[in-house]
Amino acid sequence: MTNGRAGAALERAMPEWTWNEFHSIAIPGKRTDVIDAADTLEWDEVPLFRRIMRATSLGRVARRGDERVLDLFIEGPYVEAHRDNEELLIIGVLQTRPGLPTLALDHDPMTGFRNAAPPRSVKIAMNFLYRDGILSTETRCQATDAFAARAFCLYWLAIRAGSGIIRGSWLRGIRRRAVASASV
Repeated sequence: MTNGRAGAALERAMPEWTWNEFHSIAIPGKRTDVIDAADTLEWDEVPLFRRIMRATSLGRVARRGDERVLDLFIEGPYVEAHRDNEELLIIGVLQTRPGLPTLALDHDPMTGFRNAAPPRSVKIAMNFLYRDGILSTETRCQATDAFAARAFCLYWLAIRAGSGIIRGSWLRGIRRRAVASASV
């Protein structure tokens, strides 16, 4: 459990999970400025994250410096499911086998996501939450069946350390952007 550190949207979308990762950083500022910074952060502002993504994707993830970081996720299998002054939530489904039907989210993406269980897939929810001067990001993952759990477990073990480095770089970039926008 997250001991009260999860945002309401993340809890609503994915109250149960098998794998999760949590990182946080202190950022002075107004909630809207910090969440805006998380939303609008560009690749030029996180060079380490950008280099890691390019290297691990063998050059397939080549992003222009002025592109939003979140576009990488939203252009893929993810959607922005919620945004308010405190929390930004991205949800999606990764398929462990190509050609499976994609998840169709109903009029309420979080409810549709929470209730869906497409075969051989892993549901992923990631948020940015700004509360009491702390910006946190949590990712929760839940396999929909045993096949997907076995496949994802190996993947999770392989990427976990690098993911932590990426998240730290991402949070520091958001802090720089939020502080710079507050001083303007």
